[in-house]
Amino acid sequence: MKLWGLISAVVSLQLMAFAPVMADTEPDPLPYSGVYFILNGLNDQAMQPAGGTAGQNVLLYEYNKGGTQKWQVTRKEDPVTHKPTNKYTIKLAGESTQLYVNPHPIADATAILGSDPSVYILQPDADGFTVRSVDRNGDAMYVISSPPMNPEVHFGPKDETSKFRWKFARADW
Repeated sequence: MKLWGLISAVVSLQLMAFAPVMADTEPDPLPYSGVYFILNGLNDQAMQPAGGTAGQNVLLYEYNKGGTQKWQVTRKEDPVTHKPTNKYTIKLAGESTQLYVNPHPIADATAILGSDPSVYILQPDADGFTVRSVDRNGDAMYVISSPPMNPEVHFGPKDETSKFRWKFARADW
């Protein structure tokens, strides 16, 4: 009997020793750096620039997994702890492009391609993420329907509608 009590105590101590490690191994809900298709939660359409040059608007198009719908999403690292943060840069994928998603500096804050790597904060949201612009003091990325044209990507104050929800679908090269 004493042997079973001793074994039970040892097992309990081992489990307590591993408890903090197991608690830290929860899956990270944020995307890792990589190439993604960025889809809007309102209509499941994909972000795509109107053209492949600086100054082009970023619109939503039917999700077709095309090359211009691929975005290089780079997760930033804390310079002190070297741990991943919730801050990202988003640029058009491809070896020869340095075209980042930027909020246009005018009042309506349309998303455009630019050469400056704007920083975004990703916040997990029901079935997706809210994408907030650091440059625009936390304004969130959302979609505006503008028939007969394709929906436009903008930045502004967040509400609880799905037009502010984004999904990141891993792109396979």
